[in-house]
Amino acid sequence: MNWFAWIALVVATQVIHHAHARAVFAHFMVTNSENYTATDWENDIKQAQNAHIDAFALNMAYLDKTNDASVAMAFTAANSLGFKLLFSFDYAGNGAWDKDVVIQMIQQYGSNGAYFLNDGNPFVSTFEGPTSAEDWVTIKAQTGCFFMPDWSSVGAKPAMALADGVADGLFSWAAWPWGNRTMDTYTDASYIQYLDGKPYMFAVSPWFYTNLMGYDKNWIWQGGSLWFDRWQELFALDPMPEFVEIISWNDYGESHYIGPIHETFMAAFDIGQSLFNYALGMPHDGWRDVLPFLIDLYKNGKATIEFDPKDVLEDRIYVMALLADAAHSVQVVNGKTSIVSWDSMPDEDIGAGVFFGSVPLQAGSVSVSLMSGEVTSLGSSQGSDVSTTCQGGYDNYNAWVGSFTNAYGGSTGTTKVDLADQVCIRGKGAYDFDDLCSFTCSYGYCPVGACTCEQMGVARTKPNATGTVGYPAEGRDANYVGLCSFACNYGHCPSKTCDTTEHTMPVPTVSDFLPPACVAGTGDGNNAGLCSYACGYGYCPRSLCTCTGTGALVQPPAQTKGKGIAALGLDGGNGYDDLCDFTCSRGYCPAGACRYEDDVSTNTINPKWSTEAGKTCTAAEKEVLELELQYAIEMAKTTASDLSLGGYHETFFGKTYATDATFLSNTAQTYTRVAEILAGNVPEMHPTITCEETPKCQDPEDAQIASMNNKNKILNICQKFFTDKRMSATKDLLDTCNMDLRTADRARSAALVHEATHTRYAMLGKRFTRDFAYGFNACYLLPLGKFNRKCGPWLYKKDGTLKNPDAKPECPTTDILTGKVSEGICAPETATRNAESFQFVAAGVYFTKQCGHDIPLPTLPTIPSKRDADSCPNLSDYIYWDSDNTAITGYAHFGDSFAAGLGTGTTSTDTCRVGSSSYGQLVYDSLADTTIPFQNLACSGDEISGLNAKLASWTNATDYNLATVTVGGNDVGFADIIKHCLLRYTGMPSWWDALYCSSYKTAAKNMMADTSDTGLRAKLAHIYLRIVGLTEGNPDFTLYVPGYPKFFNADNTYCNEVTFRYWPGWYRHGSGDGTWLTESVRQEMNDLVDTMNQVIQDAISDANQLNGGTDSVVYVDVDTSFERHRFCEDDVQEPDSTNPNTYFFLSGWPDVSTGGTIQQASSDDSNDLTTLEASVSLPLPDGTTCNGTLGDNPDPVAVYWCDVAQATVQDPDGQVEQTVTDANDELADGNYTGQDIGWLLPNRQIKTFHPRSAGMAVYRDAVLAALDSALGLT
Repeated sequence: MNWFAWIALVVATQVIHHAHARAVFAHFMVTNSENYTATDWENDIKQAQNAHIDAFALNMAYLDKTNDASVAMAFTAANSLGFKLLFSFDYAGNGAWDKDVVIQMIQQYGSNGAYFLNDGNPFVSTFEGPTSAEDWVTIKAQTGCFFMPDWSSVGAKPAMALADGVADGLFSWAAWPWGNRTMDTYTDASYIQYLDGKPYMFAVSPWFYTNLMGYDKNWIWQGGSLWFDRWQELFALDPMPEFVEIISWNDYGESHYIGPIHETFMAAFDIGQSLFNYALGMPHDGWRDVLPFLIDLYKNGKATIEFDPKDVLEDRIYVMALLADAAHSVQVVNGKTSIVSWDSMPDEDIGAGVFFGSVPLQAGSVSVSLMSGEVTSLGSSQGSDVSTTCQGGYDNYNAWVGSFTNAYGGSTGTTKVDLADQVCIRGKGAYDFDDLCSFTCSYGYCPVGACTCEQMGVARTKPNATGTVGYPAEGRDANYVGLCSFACNYGHCPSKTCDTTEHTMPVPTVSDFLPPACVAGTGDGNNAGLCSYACGYGYCPRSLCTCTGTGALVQPPAQTKGKGIAALGLDGGNGYDDLCDFTCSRGYCPAGACRYEDDVSTNTINPKWSTEAGKTCTAAEKEVLELELQYAIEMAKTTASDLSLGGYHETFFGKTYATDATFLSNTAQTYTRVAEILAGNVPEMHPTITCEETPKCQDPEDAQIASMNNKNKILNICQKFFTDKRMSATKDLLDTCNMDLRTADRARSAALVHEATHTRYAMLGKRFTRDFAYGFNACYLLPLGKFNRKCGPWLYKKDGTLKNPDAKPECPTTDILTGKVSEGICAPETATRNAESFQFVAAGVYFTKQCGHDIPLPTLPTIPSKRDADSCPNLSDYIYWDSDNTAITGYAHFGDSFAAGLGTGTTSTDTCRVGSSSYGQLVYDSLADTTIPFQNLACSGDEISGLNAKLASWTNATDYNLATVTVGGNDVGFADIIKHCLLRYTGMPSWWDALYCSSYKTAAKNMMADTSDTGLRAKLAHIYLRIVGLTEGNPDFTLYVPGYPKFFNADNTYCNEVTFRYWPGWYRHGSGDGTWLTESVRQEMNDLVDTMNQVIQDAISDANQLNGGTDSVVYVDVDTSFERHRFCEDDVQEPDSTNPNTYFFLSGWPDVSTGGTIQQASSDDSNDLTTLEASVSLPLPDGTTCNGTLGDNPDPVAVYWCDVAQATVQDPDGQVEQTVTDANDELADGNYTGQDIGWLLPNRQIKTFHPRSAGMAVYRDAVLAALDSALGLT
């Protein structure tokens, strides 16, 4: 049993080193708050505030079911109590976070008034996750967060280098000693060193004991004096780190909680399969009781019991006296009698002068007397009584001042030395000048431009001159010249400000001696951005903003814009209008917070109006659209931040998705992006707004309202948008707030939200929404699985016939008797991709929020029973918003090992060796629609002839409108070139490999240069035409042909002494029998790839010309996206298998996931080993004949075993033969983990120089971008 008793006996003020504004956080395990109520959150926050803690760092594991509800409740409580929160994303609990979910959460809560900001930016931390570092480049770009991760597992120096230094600072988890040692600061020192001035977050923890077998955790660290030691170590750092995180508030499972024990919130003991609950009955509140003193000492440099504004002033009685000599004194009676001790008095040689000092003040009467000796009073004065109560309840911080003179006329005194003969003997300077001024002024040198003389007197004897010439230290300006010259010559040359080496001096932009101005600040709600901007330029009104940093005044930009005032609906009082004017007049006028006084309608949008004849909008139409766009933006933002308001998300997306954290996070992000699109803030999706009366706008059967073209980025508005009486102006609805949801959905702003969801950008890069259902009745039935699309009246003409009988059914069903496919009941999940479902949810949330009450649903439709499944309910309540977008009807994927993704993820064990991360599979996954037919017919080893044979397996080709193919590399023998020119894994002499290398390169060049009918170009054009031809002229079909990426960065010299030869291991620095990766070798290999890609492009041109001049075949460039991801990049020391930024395999290298994470375990090696375990020897063919029996398009594994067999025949005493012998011995002995078996596993070699999964993701993204730009299919 360990007992701790803390007794506070602090009565004196302790002064320690100062740095910038500091903050203390407590690590809060959100998963332990599953059963928290609002009251529980409020109680914990109040106790944290009493402990002087600034914020909870909310530790959240990915997909933890507790996150959403707990975080929302926590922010509500924090806002009500003036407390702060920040996010700490846990990458260890349930694996890596999806970066889009992280972005959504930061964007949702980062502007919340309770979120902790650093210099106006949301403060975000992590627990581990260094392999996801690249994600944070995007996260920071989209959220503007201040990022301070805990990447302790990799150490300080590597952590700072991750993702090109993406971290703004680092948090070290090192808060406990090792074994039976006491804690030290070696780890902290390494962080401070490698951070090189960037912020550091220091960890403090009182204890560590865990016994959770479910987590495989069972240990204790020495903690007896840890709580005391760690705080003292913090105080000793100079300067102290900017941030401290206490580990933890409520991690009961690791025993370092300082918060109260909640018996019902200890899920860790059940999840962790603990044998007993070792936290119950073991309170840690005593550790928390001493925090106010410790935290105040850390933050303020001094500590008492509590901080209060009046503590800025000292309770003292100050006395200034003009006296003839030091024989006189001043006596103060204030509860007790005190003689003033002079802080400043004239030199004895001077005689008469001004004396200054003070004594402590306490409640009661005050009298001051001038004394001669100890008993004779020469005069006195009665001061104002000091009271402990305040008149009228107000604190008055003004001073009371009194005076009196000697009642007896006083004695005379004359200054003994004329002022002209006196020099400065005591002085001070501002900031870094103080030390120098204190020294130089005391010896009479006190330049008025740099120092302030505090006392004159008789010159003092200077120290002996040293002859040292002093100059301003590096970075110091000319104000230090005279001071350093004088001080260094007389033996005082402080390195902080002076040096004995002359440096170039900067020219200061502001005075060194100005008092510090506010240079950073923050505020709550709408004030956050305004305060961040204004405080940065010294304007930081206390009623609205909090200054978080001071320094030299930053000159604000010139006022080039009009006057700014509060945005519509906001109160401009209390200085808010003035704050808007300061920011807006200088060009920063954030929508929703401020507006220009003379510009109301366009302050939140950046519309791109068409100027093309016949497509322009009139001035009146623009005025309507500008207003509706603003409402639509606000509608989308409101829905993103309050998605669950009113429960509309459950009604229109379904109960399953309403509780799916990932779906909800993605949906909130979609609404955020909708707002960005409509505001014109997204370059990649900034639609041109047209008002063209297209045929579909004028369709007499069912004219549409508007349409969004994702491909061409055009938002077209039909006349019906302005004239249809079923629709309403948003302002009209808000004026009355008397509507049901059907009416709300028909607001013009809601229609604009609908259209924006028809973009890939809004849907987070996946397929944009479709129009499965229109109207309330259909959209209500859709997530229930009760909507039969054949009942949709919008599909039919007025005469009852289908408008488009050849259209592919969106919700297909097959007649079991006729086999005919037609529209049927849509799957419930279809609602999550239905545009008007998003429209209904947005309208419901927005109008509920604005009107202050739930918007009621209209009369619900009749839900068809199973017996009446073929009957149609009334669905006539629809508006035909827009026409359907083009859909992908089928996707086929062909090609060689680059197309097959050989070695990525898990590779199939059949002869095609298809990786689970082939780019074809990744493209299909990105389409996010499993109803799209997909055939992956890529096969490693395929030449063009092999692909030609595979095409016979492509079924229903006429139904497909999308295919991809990469082929031709095997036809020119790329594998043989790599094998003999670079890898040389057969162990043969260099002259032998050089001979074959030269032969294969010559053959490849000749084939690529051959323009005859038997050359590569003609063969490629023929296979492209055959693929297109199998679709029987489908006008929507397009074949995309990604090329090959270059393997090397050929622009540096360090790789000149690197070899990739496999046997007998890696060689470097010019020794051994290797093929060196010289610049010329690398460039030659790259040139071969470039030539190959040019032949592919020429073949595509030929194929399109032969196909009637169409663009059915499209080249996709992947090479440019492999920049910085090739072998021999400047910041890599090859061969480096652990570098996740190299997107190619080398012999035996692990995969890199599509997310950029090294995948150490390889299921392919396990599969190879399983195959070998079934035999007692390696499956080597006859090395003298196998090359002639492999046949066309051989299995790469068969080729590999033939290579090994040939090597053993050609060099029976060589290393390959020895390794084979040793491996066979290991197999015979059942030693399946032997080193030699591992060296010979075929997948270690056959995947070499192929793209890793991250490289396949580059292919995927290039194909998707081509789809988007060429056809608008995704």
